[in-house]
Amino acid sequence: MNAREDEETQQNETTPFLSNASPLQRTRQRPAVMPQVRRLQDNLPDILELDGQPEQTAFSLLVYLHLYQSCRASVERAGSHPDIWPSIRDAASKGKLAEQRSLDVWAHYLDTYPSLPEIQSVLWSRFRLEPNSPAFSRIVDCLQANHAPPALITHPVVQTVMMSTWKYGLHDGGDESHHLLRRFDSLTTPRALHLLHLLIQLAFVGVLAHYLLFPPVVFINLGPNEQASRESFLTMMAAASMLVPWTVCSLAYMAVFLAFLLTLPSVPLPGSLAFTSLHIALILHVLSLHLPDTPGLALFLQPRTTLPLTVLVVQSTLRITLPATLFFLPVFLFSSFLVSASLADSPFSVFGTSAVVPAPMDTRLWFFIFFVLVTIALLLSVAVSYSVAYTFSLVSTEPWDRYSQPVGLLARKIFYRAVVRHTCHTFFPPFNLLRLFVIIPSFCLSRLGYPPIPGAKAVETTMWRLSIGLLGAIAAGFWLWGLI
Repeated sequence: MNAREDEETQQNETTPFLSNASPLQRTRQRPAVMPQVRRLQDNLPDILELDGQPEQTAFSLLVYLHLYQSCRASVERAGSHPDIWPSIRDAASKGKLAEQRSLDVWAHYLDTYPSLPEIQSVLWSRFRLEPNSPAFSRIVDCLQANHAPPALITHPVVQTVMMSTWKYGLHDGGDESHHLLRRFDSLTTPRALHLLHLLIQLAFVGVLAHYLLFPPVVFINLGPNEQASRESFLTMMAAASMLVPWTVCSLAYMAVFLAFLLTLPSVPLPGSLAFTSLHIALILHVLSLHLPDTPGLALFLQPRTTLPLTVLVVQSTLRITLPATLFFLPVFLFSSFLVSASLADSPFSVFGTSAVVPAPMDTRLWFFIFFVLVTIALLLSVAVSYSVAYTFSLVSTEPWDRYSQPVGLLARKIFYRAVVRHTCHTFFPPFNLLRLFVIIPSFCLSRLGYPPIPGAKAVETTMWRLSIGLLGAIAAGFWLWGLI
């Protein structure tokens, strides 16, 4: 009993976060992160002893990152109340110290000259947040969070590892029992998965545009039009896309799904409200593909070149163009009324070419509006980009920071989020419908009191390999064969 008490008293703030256990024990019994964070909130140690082990480094760095997030969040929640200024100052000071400690841990680990797979294992190591909680956390999750040390996000080694992971995937250091399957999975790199996801979205846009240009012909004597393969594909894609976490693009999918659902057993026809909503959905979907999110055109070729430009355009629109437009909106509407009143005696004529099967008037109108919006967005984007690019390109040599350091920092976070999202067996629409064959039976059995299906995860992995994995390997051929 005395020996145990002596052992506990010898553990102080300089004790390493993880003991020197065997690799197998460290894998099975990993400590939780948040208890260590709460301990350090009261007393941050001055010296951190590390033995160079990747798991020890991952846990130590993860603890300091969560401590940094906690301190920064406390400062933001506190606001500017003078009564709690001492606590705000202490939290800010502790956050800076936690940031410096995280950089020290990272620098200490890099002094051991780790390989690329070892660095990936550190960044992707999972630890529980609480001892009995199912929630996990990784360093790559902290890098894309709202509060993350900028010096760690912009570290050259972190950038290089994330870019290498984006191009070639994670290096799996498992045993040789499933070497062929792991080799097959490695063909589907994150950028290949993103390309496949983007191609499916472009196919959805193409089919929707084809439907708007050439809608079903109405025959009065033949009754209502039924859904064909084109309409079924649009409905299925819209339904599958509504099952994933919602984004701006989800509004477009919801509009398409409701348009076809509310017109059953017929289809949306020109002149109806449902047909008009399809035009709005197409415009929203095309614009969303240019946003700094996945899937997006900014991540297709050179993320460090196109992604900062996309972030700049979006930030400039939200912080400069939109406030200026709202400010001048009253006088703009008043001047538009004066112009309309002054031209009331001038007839408005539409010039066009005749066609055998012309497009509906709804399509012509909405495509004209779409052309005007794109033209205005392009002019504004070029004007803002040139002005900012000229200012910062004179002092910045980093491609990520060519449009200022805050823009580059946000662009890196978005890129890291895309890398993490595509490094696992992700089911994106419409392939996420395949998971329903596993999720629904498992949910029903769990509600009835039965234990989980033992091979559910294996079945899900097999589905991924036969669908997304196979197509992703084909998409990776664009880079393997030098086509991109």
